[in-house]
Amino acid sequence: MPAPVRVQEATLDKYIEGWRKYAADEMLSVFSEDCEQQILPSSLGVLARSRAEVQATLPKIAGILTNHQVN
Repeated sequence: MPAPVRVQEATLDKYIEGWRKYAADEMLSVFSEDCEQQILPSSLGVLARSRAEVQATLPKIAGILTNHQVN
């Protein structure tokens, strides 16, 4: 059974705020243990990634993107 709408809205708001700051820990805080990340479109053939796989890479990507300087 899905969570009530108000809970879903709060979860989405928390994720979006983490995305806005590009704070990996804040984005990951709303992921359930069995969450999977799927790259779209699925026709690209990229396999879904587990929460653990995302947790291992997202902080690195966020760090690179937030500390990038254009010369």
